[in-house]
Amino acid sequence: MKIAVFSDIHGNLPALTSILQDIAKKNVDKIIFLGDAIAIGPKPKECLDMLVKNNVVYVPGNHELYYCIGPHIDKQMEDEEWEHQTWIEGELAGEYKEYLKSLPLVYNIDSDGKKYAFSHFLLARKKTLFPYEEMQAVKINGPEMYIDFQDSDYTFIGHEHKPFMVSKGNKYIVDVGSSGCVKENKTHYTILDTKTNNITTQIVEFDRNQLVEDVKTINYPDREFLAKIFFGIGV
Repeated sequence: MKIAVFSDIHGNLPALTSILQDIAKKNVDKIIFLGDAIAIGPKPKECLDMLVKNNVVYVPGNHELYYCIGPHIDKQMEDEEWEHQTWIEGELAGEYKEYLKSLPLVYNIDSDGKKYAFSHFLLARKKTLFPYEEMQAVKINGPEMYIDFQDSDYTFIGHEHKPFMVSKGNKYIVDVGSSGCVKENKTHYTILDTKTNNITTQIVEFDRNQLVEDVKTINYPDREFLAKIFFGIGV
């Protein structure tokens, strides 16, 4: 089985468009998106529309959970982030909320004698409203420490915007990084071949000029900070 995987589009519609167009040229059996289609970028609803229209397997990210449940699930949420989440709520106007609520936090596949799990991030070992491990804790402890807690042979995640892969014995954690929060005209997605366990990164060019125009013409909360930090765009 060949599976295309990507994550963290964050309202970058031109990048999403190019990724799906490129995947369509490849002989893949399944497309899996690891969450955070919305927030940070200017086109949250359009990105959701495109993912649903293309029948992409979708696991929710923390920003989908903020939309479905409320920002209060994250105790580290600051005032500016609350305002941004309120804007997201208005943009989506309740659309897709029931759909997103129905999605499992983990999508599992058994193929070619291996178990593969796909989630937005490593699930917290203690049950809380926020279902993922704290990013800072994972960075301090090292992601290798969490391999023993995974039931799968391969665990694919996003959330941490820089991709990485760690292993211990015959088990792996693969972070595919962010395909939306990029500062040049190139983005990426990952292809997994379960027959060979070969994992490759596919580089795709997208219309960055369109992203810049979207960011500069759509006024949303905390736009200047978000655009600079996550897209390298000055407003």
